[in-house]
Amino acid sequence: MEAIPVQYRDIVGGPSLKVDVHTGAFAEGLLTFLITFACLSIIVKGPRNVILQAWLLALVMVVLVMSGIDYTGLP
Repeated sequence: MEAIPVQYRDIVGGPSLKVDVHTGAFAEGLLTFLITFACLSIIVKGPRNVILQAWLLALVMVVLVMSGIDYTGLP
């Protein structure tokens, strides 16, 4: 915010947590672990069909990101 000119500071809004810091950090850590674990297991032990793998990866990403919206700074 220090690098933004004074007349634009009220327009620009940065990301902010919607919960306390400990809950936000725990949610971010848990979601990161789940995304990494799901991606690894889908790629290594998942279906061999590339299209099905891509669909499952996209589904996992959307579900986990949407479940974490309440905890992160997304609008």
